[in-house]
Amino acid sequence: MTPRPPRPPATTSVPSSPTALRVLATLTAVAEDPAGPHPDAAPIGTTPGLFRLRVEGQRLACLVRGGQLLVLAARAADLR
Repeated sequence: MTPRPPRPPATTSVPSSPTALRVLATLTAVAEDPAGPHPDAAPIGTTPGLFRLRVEGQRLACLVRGGQLLVLAARAADLR
């Protein structure tokens, strides 16, 4: 089996749709200030730094630890 070429980092591509830009803006805001008010994000359970994001039809989960953001969703699914 031939090895796959490495994937470019996600930061090299800029989202172009308005929804994708809003998801990115929400993720950035949560990562920068997890304790701040975020209308599109809500904490999940009692785990510190674990958030659920709802942006238009997109749903994803993320974890903020030590100032780093980890997106836990395999993909952002459109529920419509």
